[in-house]
Amino acid sequence: MLESILQTLMGAIGSLGFAIVFNVRGQRLFFAFLGGGIGWGVCCLAGICWPNNEALCYFIATTALALYSECMARILRCPSTVMLVTGWIPLIPGGALYNSIAALVAKQMDEFVHRTLHTIFLMVAMSAGILLAMTIVHILSFCRKKNRSGYKK
Repeated sequence: MLESILQTLMGAIGSLGFAIVFNVRGQRLFFAFLGGGIGWGVCCLAGICWPNNEALCYFIATTALALYSECMARILRCPSTVMLVTGWIPLIPGGALYNSIAALVAKQMDEFVHRTLHTIFLMVAMSAGILLAMTIVHILSFCRKKNRSGYKK
């Protein structure tokens, strides 16, 4: 448990660093830091619930992060990508990509293909999480606008 808390804190600090590099300013900097912590924290919690399904953990974490990004974009009046990209940094499967390239360099083609497909699967799961969250937000936004305008069939 302590390891998960430490990893979450380090993920948040990594997001803070990238937020500084991306020139995020003011209170948005804190919320970018928080987004990185939320993304990796949810991934760690999902890993406890589903220890043998890494792609599902990444999907859940990215969905939570994208929902957070959309909410914060409306609160802070900034593009959702400001929070999404900086919060996504800890979730990028760099270790999986490194292992893929290491297998390629070692000329272990079966291992390279296996690890590369695993990395691609993680990235597809993350993309699907973002797509799901943004679709939910846009549907809710559409319904809200429709109700405000008094549109009736």
